Amino acid sequence: MSEVFLEKVEYWDFRKYKSTDDSPGLTVKFQRGMNLIVGENDAGKTAIIDGIKLLLGTLSDDYDRIVDTDFYTMDGKIFNEEFKIIGLFEGLSDEEAAKFLEWISFDEGNNPQLKITLKVVKKKNPNGKEYFDRKIYGGDNHSETIIDSEAKQLLKAIYLRPLRDAQRELRPGPYSRLSNILSAHPQIGEGGKQELLDIVGKANGEVKEFFSKDEHNVVQLIMDQLATFYDKNDFEKSKIAFNVSEANIYSILSRLSLDTESVNLGLGNSNLLYIAVELLLMHDDSDYIGPRIALIEEIEAHLHTQAQIRLIKHMENNSSTQFILTTHSTNLASSINPKNLILLYNNQAFSMAESETLLGKEDYEFLERFLDATKSNLFFAKGLIFVEGDAENLLLPAFAELIGYPLHEYGISVVNIGNTAFERYIKLFSRRGDDRIELPVSIVTDVDVRPLEYYNDKGTTGKVYVIESQNEFQQILSELGLESDLTDEDRPYGTIFSTRKKLKDGFEISETSDENKLDEKVAKVLTKDYINRLIGEKKDNIIQKYQNYNANSKTFVAPAWTLEYSLARSPLVKLLWKSIHETRYKNPYSTVNQNKFDEINNQLTTSDDIISSELAYDIFKPLNDKKVSKAIVAQKLAIEIGKLASEDKEQLKTKVLSNDYTQYLVNAIKHASQINEEEGGTDE
Repeated sequence: MSEVFLEKVEYWDFRKYKSTDDSPGLTVKFQRGMNLIVGENDAGKTAIIDGIKLLLGTLSDDYDRIVDTDFYTMDGKIFNEEFKIIGLFEGLSDEEAAKFLEWISFDEGNNPQLKITLKVVKKKNPNGKEYFDRKIYGGDNHSETIIDSEAKQLLKAIYLRPLRDAQRELRPGPYSRLSNILSAHPQIGEGGKQELLDIVGKANGEVKEFFSKDEHNVVQLIMDQLATFYDKNDFEKSKIAFNVSEANIYSILSRLSLDTESVNLGLGNSNLLYIAVELLLMHDDSDYIGPRIALIEEIEAHLHTQAQIRLIKHMENNSSTQFILTTHSTNLASSINPKNLILLYNNQAFSMAESETLLGKEDYEFLERFLDATKSNLFFAKGLIFVEGDAENLLLPAFAELIGYPLHEYGISVVNIGNTAFERYIKLFSRRGDDRIELPVSIVTDVDVRPLEYYNDKGTTGKVYVIESQNEFQQILSELGLESDLTDEDRPYGTIFSTRKKLKDGFEISETSDENKLDEKVAKVLTKDYINRLIGEKKDNIIQKYQNYNANSKTFVAPAWTLEYSLARSPLVKLLWKSIHETRYKNPYSTVNQNKFDEINNQLTTSDDIISSELAYDIFKPLNDKKVSKAIVAQKLAIEIGKLASEDKEQLKTKVLSNDYTQYLVNAIKHASQINEEEGGTDE
């Protein structure tokens, strides 16, 4: 079976893709099998498909008219005089190489490849009428020649247009889609067409005979009436006969319609029927010469979610066909392996194939399982904010509204990772080569270093046990001859343990004969100064972890413990306390509960926006003790922010924008929004 496939397509001054002297405006790399093109609206998905259609043509001979807007324009008024589209085919068999011998070249490994170029130039005829000179060449730049009709026939692709009216396409009529597909199908072929002609010819004979019988000789009656309208010299004009169909293949096929035994098919089912008919052209003939390419725009049109997924899974399993699809559906984007995606962003196309990203085999397997429809919206955004939990996911949109950067206005998606394992998602947007995905990515995460008040509350004072960094850990293992099977990502660096045993369990450190030596390495004196130093070091470690990737990402770390604890030290503390209190109690303002609320609220009223760590801990404690849900509190806090009067909202905005404990959230939103302002604060 042939394994030839379209390896890449270059677009030179085609539509929005401006070229330089030596570089195309856009290069799209494809893989064998499934290629799903994703990106925000107007990213250029349709242009990619249309360019391939113009280059290769379609098996159903769709007519593609070239217009002025196919040429690049800077201002929408003056258009370029020419454009070109170049396609490169790899994986040719010996037989295929022989068929295209005149235009074959060889790659660095001496494997045959086929380069096809469409050149379109604006010209004027001798009468001054403008026309488009359209030629297709084969071969390298220095030896290209016009490709002949036979070769072009072998390169044609299947094409399914977007927003399909399947019911109309399957109706009978001159030049119907169904008749075009059937006439092109190899099973019909010349032998099949002749068989159809014989069947219709026989049927016509039987119909003529039926209507010539004496008992129902309708033909003779009509002829007798007609003869009275002509003189004797025109008698021949009165001779008629009934035919089932004209005895030519196009007339026969144009009278065919296709339906199922089900009545009143909806748009979705009709669309599936239509796609099945279209894919007839992609037959599994082992002797087939040339690529099998199917171009499908907006494959999700009129299909419910499960039908979309079943359809694309079927296509994934069709190894003989190279599918090049576009979609706006997050369900489809999440249902296939990420390596099959092509992301369009900022007029560039980024293949997510293994050879292009920094993801490994296990990373792809992980993302295929965990990229659900919600998380896969990251492929359709202008900016991303990765968060570790539901609280950030629920609160950030309201916080962004408060500071004047509504996420929806900037096309930003918040993606809840569900933990702190951001690395795989960052690697997805990091490249092996020199190209870089400029999509701005903000990572928002907690520092997860508890304050001294927590340890005082738990009765832990004096000596504690900490391994602060990877370097420190490796030094300990080396000096003491210890082992640990944990991956670096799973090691609790910077976590304070109350006993040496708990630290050993946390790091899964093997037993050592020299416990005193280990104690010397990991024991620390618990003070506020040490905790502050630990916060600084852990922040630096978290930031450094993601700086090694070439994604357009920045990491923004909570300045104190967690999101909620940082908010408890910020101007949002009054609203936070109200949200915690009302979430905790069914009747929050009963006499007893009102007193509990007032006890802290009165301290907040007199605090002049400077919140002590002791008071912040008291406010945060119900969350830490799991007396209330962080997600529900965050949701309620978001609602409380939205309910503020305009004047109160403006005052709070001013305070939040300059506060050290909310600055990291402000900076994360600015980065994802591509706001070119001085970020300040903790923007690492």
